[in-house]
Amino acid sequence: MEMAQSLERYLRSMDVAFSIHPHEMETSLSKLCSEMGIGPEQTAVPIVLRTQKQAFLMAVVPL
Repeated sequence: MEMAQSLERYLRSMDVAFSIHPHEMETSLSKLCSEMGIGPEQTAVPIVLRTQKQAFLMAVVPL
């Protein structure tokens, strides 16, 4: 799963450091945060996007 190009461009333009964590489709923020080794309470904004090809992307912005 790849990051949406528009989201990647936006983060780069705002000089926000990020990393891509590949994972199976997951809509549970707590499960995803567990995989990444951070607590759900440490996330500022979880964003779930659906692409035109009906793929789901989740962006998690940590505090």
